[in-house]
Amino acid sequence: MYLEKLYSPGQAGSWSVEITGRVLQVSFKVQKHWWRWLLVGVCLLAIAYFSGQSFAEQDLRPEIRRHPRMVEKVRELPPVSFSYSGQPVDNRRAPADFIQFWLRKGAHVVIYGALGLSLAAALDGAGSGGRRRWMLAGVIVILVGALDEWHQTFVPGRTGRAVDVLVDLAGFVVLVFFFSLFVRFREKSFASQEIRTVDRGSAFVSLFGERLAFLRQQKGLSQAELARLLGVGQSTIAMYEKNKRLPDYQFLIRLANFFGVSTDYLLGRVDQPHFSGDEKVMDVKLHAVAIDPLFAGLLRRVSDLTEEKKQTLAEYWELALEYVKSKKKSKN
Repeated sequence: MYLEKLYSPGQAGSWSVEITGRVLQVSFKVQKHWWRWLLVGVCLLAIAYFSGQSFAEQDLRPEIRRHPRMVEKVRELPPVSFSYSGQPVDNRRAPADFIQFWLRKGAHVVIYGALGLSLAAALDGAGSGGRRRWMLAGVIVILVGALDEWHQTFVPGRTGRAVDVLVDLAGFVVLVFFFSLFVRFREKSFASQEIRTVDRGSAFVSLFGERLAFLRQQKGLSQAELARLLGVGQSTIAMYEKNKRLPDYQFLIRLANFFGVSTDYLLGRVDQPHFSGDEKVMDVKLHAVAIDPLFAGLLRRVSDLTEEKKQTLAEYWELALEYVKSKKKSKN
């Protein structure tokens, strides 16, 4: 009876388990972050596309004037008049220009805000967590905005304005602000609904964060260093240690292997970091894959599993019961 690790961190692999003469294998895939970089690429392509258009191609005023009611509504608003980079903006004298101005600046805010958030997410997946990823994303947004304005000086009818770079940065800051509000709302919702409703989960969760922090400090690692070694963002480790998030069973196994302890110890099921002899097989390394329905419910709802995984769960549970019965008989 044994449990053999057949993967290295960051790669796909499988666990082979032999119980009572039968061998079962569970394959898994490590989460990739390529889609985050894909979003970054989409934003950059969109910026390059619009940057290469002439002013005539981007002129929205003819389309705006086809909606006279909207133009009149803008004209009837309280007077708003100011100068932007030497160009007058006035809702009474030129309502179509006024509308176009805000549409264009709004587009800057949205696309550069999306670029910044995508960059921050991609950098977090690459191991650059904490404030550093936000600062780096902001610097890249400024550089891309500056290149965009410089490129526009070569496009017919377009001019590059330094103030537009500030608008781009403002878009990033605004979206980061709303994103942070959204994350905080989700964290509170998760803490009050998910963890509280898990059967026996609150005790496990509190011990998990405490023990993860203890093991990390025992190795003399900062959150950023541990995140880099495991290939995740620092914010992920911080969320784990604050008990605001639970890892899935794959990452829990990686943590246990990294620190050289059992996952039962990580979750607070036992006080000893290690098992001895045959008892090691009944460690939550097997439970996490499928044996224990309570544990499966703690980290991933059984209803979310594929039919193949559900079948694997049933097989492991059956074999685990046989193993426990055989151990009891041998003791008697």
